Amino acid sequence: MKKVFLSFAALFFILIVAGLFLPKNYTLTSERSFKAPISKIHKVIGDLRTWSNWNPWMKDETKVQFSVDSFEGVGATQKWKGPDGEGYVIFSHVDPKAGVAYDIQFENLPKATGRFDYLEGGDNQSKVTWLLSGTIPFPIIGGYICLLMKFNLSKSMDEGLGNIAELVENSSP
Repeated sequence: MKKVFLSFAALFFILIVAGLFLPKNYTLTSERSFKAPISKIHKVIGDLRTWSNWNPWMKDETKVQFSVDSFEGVGATQKWKGPDGEGYVIFSHVDPKAGVAYDIQFENLPKATGRFDYLEGGDNQSKVTWLLSGTIPFPIIGGYICLLMKFNLSKSMDEGLGNIAELVENSSP
């Protein structure tokens, strides 16, 4: 019994020490090619009214209340409030040919930044890169949260770009 206790204590100590040294910053990236011009893609990404049609974090949230202060351009803001807390997203830079940058704030977490970068290709082809970065400064657990975010949020970002592709590739101009 003593060996089992010492083994668990050693493992716990190792996890704490490792948590102290794990990076507290995260940068998540997802990219996708589209069979659509950037102008069509920007109409979906650059307008907060359309986010509920493609954003995987909004699609299934029935208990969350969303409000939008303005829909497009720098300063466009969407707020939410639900059982798990509240937050907002605000566009900080908008260029219909280059992309959209935004700040995102979740209750009790530091502000994160995100952006969609557009790259026009030839023959009605485009590429969008979605980046999200921030810091989780909590001692010990912050690094572990960042590791989990890389797995969970990256999948959601891939899903979101896939949803955008369905909207822009399967609709008329």
